[in-house]
Amino acid sequence: MTRLLIIRSGALGDFILTLPVLDALRARFPGVQVDVLGNRAFVRLAMDGGHANECLDIDRSDMATLFTPHASPFLGLADRLRRYDLAVTFFPDRDGVLKKNLLRGGVGRVIAIPYTPDPQRRIHMTYRFMEPLTALGIAPLPPPPRLNRPQTTTAPVDEQEPCVVVHPGSGGLRKCWPAERYAALCDALTKRGVRVTLTAGPADTKTVEAVADRLRHPIPVADNLTLSEMAAFLRRSRALVGNDSGIAHLAAAVGVSVTAIFGPTDPAVWGPRGDHVRILWGRDVFSGDIGYVDWEGDGNPRPLEDVTVERVLEVLCFF
Repeated sequence: MTRLLIIRSGALGDFILTLPVLDALRARFPGVQVDVLGNRAFVRLAMDGGHANECLDIDRSDMATLFTPHASPFLGLADRLRRYDLAVTFFPDRDGVLKKNLLRGGVGRVIAIPYTPDPQRRIHMTYRFMEPLTALGIAPLPPPPRLNRPQTTTAPVDEQEPCVVVHPGSGGLRKCWPAERYAALCDALTKRGVRVTLTAGPADTKTVEAVADRLRHPIPVADNLTLSEMAAFLRRSRALVGNDSGIAHLAAAVGVSVTAIFGPTDPAVWGPRGDHVRILWGRDVFSGDIGYVDWEGDGNPRPLEDVTVERVLEVLCFF
């Protein structure tokens, strides 16, 4: 085995949860080159940390032929595809079009990874991702995702001392704790003498503005950071408080203390993993790596409103 192709679409959190697969493959096949077809910014993180070797931008026009029935002649992709002994795909392929095109293009073998939760089991997605790799002799017991320190990092924000990062955004508004509670949390931390910084991604502008408008004590906002800059900023931070979001997974992966607020999604399946993680879900608090929690009951949604400001202050990892 000399060269592998990973095909990974999805959001940032999905990509972070894929890191154990990349690392397991590299450990199983020492010296193998791992190329990733996916979002360029996400793959750049993996490359900076030594998890992957090369990025193939999934948004390039010539890549579309991989997902098109009876596509020919692959617009020059065949020479590249023949290099790969194995392709591991995390892509919806119900009709088998992608697999057929990869094999027709010269890939030696294709393994499809489930990209949705198991409806019969409340297991974390990192375990779900790893199970098909048992065919390669890889144990289905992944460690938490770890984003290795990039070879070069920059400090995108002038830091006098490590701050608590508050990230009130998420991939969907239904997963966001109310803005007035984030504002109250920031004010309470500021009153205690804690430096607090709000962070915003490209889709979080309105959410962050809603929090900022309710603050009694203005605080800095770190926005327009690249993902590599965000990773470097989080690594230098004291802790992160946020929703079920890609940034919470990113913070956990770089080793920051994380307090994540869940509601409509099941943390047993989607929660950030790590010994330094605490998850508030309804009135319950889960501490440590949730990959090892013996889950009972169902994964039905719980009201975000059940999580109070006082409760978040109680469980913040650095207190």
